[in-house]
Amino acid sequence: MRGVVPVTSVFREVEAADRVLGLRRTTERAVAAGRLSAAEAERWLGHLATEPFHAAVTLHVVVAEAVA
Repeated sequence: MRGVVPVTSVFREVEAADRVLGLRRTTERAVAAGRLSAAEAERWLGHLATEPFHAAVTLHVVVAEAVA
């Protein structure tokens, strides 16, 4: 089989989304780059942890065959 297969992951828990999507890690990088203050980052991460959460991301898996 060859082709491109879209796979959509849905997250309803922030901890699972963070493990896969790196929410905290990306937020820390934004603070280091001066895009967010530390207070803004903590407020945003706190909001994610305490409010209803839903995230979805579609990845495209490329399937190919080696030609001998």
